[in-house]
Amino acid sequence: MLDHRPALAIPDRAATGDGVALAVHRTPGIALVIQQRGQRAPLVSRLAEVLGAPPPETPGAAGGLVEAVWSGPDRWLLVSPDRQGAPLPPAAAFAGTGAIRLDQSDGWLLCSLSGPAAIATLAKGVQIDLDPQVFGSGAAALTALDGTACCLWWPAQPADGRFRLLLRRSFASAFLRWFEVSAAEYG
Repeated sequence: MLDHRPALAIPDRAATGDGVALAVHRTPGIALVIQQRGQRAPLVSRLAEVLGAPPPETPGAAGGLVEAVWSGPDRWLLVSPDRQGAPLPPAAAFAGTGAIRLDQSDGWLLCSLSGPAAIATLAKGVQIDLDPQVFGSGAAALTALDGTACCLWWPAQPADGRFRLLLRRSFASAFLRWFEVSAAEYG
């Protein structure tokens, strides 16, 4: 197995004040699972087994410590904020389902955003309705954040009240600059 890349050289930014907090997950596990045509039932069944909940059929998130985030028809991102504490299911777990599993852990930046001003901060960068009545628990969207492609979701079990953001690792510096400017008025 290949060694994972070291954590990004990003200083911890646990909070910008009382309004909004950003947490960068240092050791996330991220894998793309893609279903082959005609193999939907076996894969959906296997995902339900390994996640403890069926995967979302439309934009959304499902699961617990490891979540399935819908990323298009017949494809899901499996996401764990900590690949040591909650490891992703191995590729062998999908044997016989007609699916492929591609580890992408080192290509993404996984962040959590929380606090009373989290929605107001995100609204400065995304063009989707983040009202909890519209974008509530289990909601997900593939969108742009200040012009950068990202996957945004509110976990299906949001015990910590946090939004999750998944961005390409190469955009980490630009995202952090955007966050500092956008969150400045809240703390």
